[in-house]
Order: sequence, then structure tokens, then C-alpha cells
Amino acid sequence: MPQVNIRTSSERLPIIDRAAAIRGVSRTEFMLESSERAAIEILNERPVIALDNEAWDDFVAALDEPVELDPEVKVRSRARRSGTGRTAGTACLPPRYLAILLGHRGD
Repeated sequence: MPQVNIRTSSERLPIIDRAAAIRGVSRTEFMLESSERAAIEILNERPVIALDNEAWDDFVAALDEPVELDPEVKVRSRARRSGTGRTAGTACLPPRYLAILLGHRGD
């Protein structure tokens, strides 16, 4: 079985031990559960979109095609640049790219 060794300060250990006791688990189990929860949370922040070969080929082909933005996307883009629109986390994918990623090829 793989093993993990951790060095910690004398200030942290009593906090970890108290929390483990409240949960009714060992220090090791508490640390494993806590680190696993944190790892899953971080991994869920960056979801992976898996595409089969056909969908990947469609996506790459769509990336190579010229894109014409619809007027609404152009307005939102101008609003962001002018500071009147949302800025954080507002990536706009053209509908064809989004459809491929969501599994709708439009055939």
C-alpha cells in the first residue's frame, strides 16, 4: 500500500487532532478525508470535456472555419471592452463550437 509522510508544525497538529476527535476518526483518516475532499473540489473547478475521435475532428475543423459573430455577441464584446458589461468569466463560444462540445453536431 502506498504511503504518505507529512511534516507539520507543532501548532497544526493539535488542531488536526481535535478535529479528528470531533469526527471520531484517526488523525490519518481525518487527513486523508480532508485532502481528498479538497482535491475533488479543485478538480471539479476545471471540468474535463472528453470527446470521441469524431467529435474531436469536428471541433478541430470548426476551429479552422472562419467565424462570424452574431450581433448580440458583438454587442456584449463591445460592452466588455468599454467597461459597461461583465468582464470576469464571460467567454463566448460561437454556437457551432458549443454544439460540438455539448455533443450536438447539427447533422
